[in-house]
Amino acid sequence: MINNTAIIGRSEEQKLLNEYFVSERSEFIAVYGRRRVGKTFLVREMFGADFLFYVSGILNGKGTEQIANFNKEITKFGGRKLIPANNWSEAFDNLNALIESSAKKGKKVVFLDEVPWMSTPKSGFLSALDYFWNRYISMRKDVLLIICG
Repeated sequence: MINNTAIIGRSEEQKLLNEYFVSERSEFIAVYGRRRVGKTFLVREMFGADFLFYVSGILNGKGTEQIANFNKEITKFGGRKLIPANNWSEAFDNLNALIESSAKKGKKVVFLDEVPWMSTPKSGFLSALDYFWNRYISMRKDVLLIICG
């Protein structure tokens, strides 16, 4: 169980997030709300040490910039041998390969922050995310997928 004293006034949220972290199946969590209320802070404080992957969208970034940023983060988190993605489908395939190759025991926390910035018009982000969850992650028992925005 994760207990973070740096977070004030979010005991119910911490309790729920802990339940998802210790569950015996993969979980998909959407954290949403007004800007500047501490959504990202909450997730980073609770799970930062357990991140298998973390990426944040780029404000006003074009689709190609968002995918390039995703590629950069995949590399930082250990996917150096993966072929850089040209679209969201390939990006999520790379994320799946990163998860598959991980030797980390326990829950593997994947945090996609500022998702509305990554999901640019006609980008295919949402359909690729949906496929990634349904085809790969929902069948596992060890991934905590958190999206925020």
